[in-house]
Amino acid sequence: MKNLLTIKVESSLGIIFLIGLALFFIFFFFIIIKNFNSDIDVETLQASNIKRIKVVSVPERKLIDGWLEDNISVVIIPESESKYRYILKKYPDKPWTR
Repeated sequence: MKNLLTIKVESSLGIIFLIGLALFFIFFFFIIIKNFNSDIDVETLQASNIKRIKVVSVPERKLIDGWLEDNISVVIIPESESKYRYILKKYPDKPWTR
C-alpha cells in the first residue's frame, strides 16, 4: 500500500526540480543571447574603426602634417606603419583639429 504523504513529497520535489531546471536553461539562454549581441557590437565597432582609419581626407592630412611639424620632438612614428594610421590609432581624440 502506498503512503499518501510520500507521494505528495515526491511529486512536489519533482515539480521543484523541473522548475529549477527550466529556470536554469532560461537564464542560460538569456546569457548566451546577451553575449552574442555584445560580440556583434564589438565586431561592428571594429569594422567601423577600420573604415575610419583607412580613409583620411586631404584636409585632415594637411592638419596632421602641420600638427606633426609642431610636435616633431614629441611624436615618433615607427617606420613599419603608415604615418596617418599610426597617428589616428595613437591619438583618437584628434588634437590637430584644435
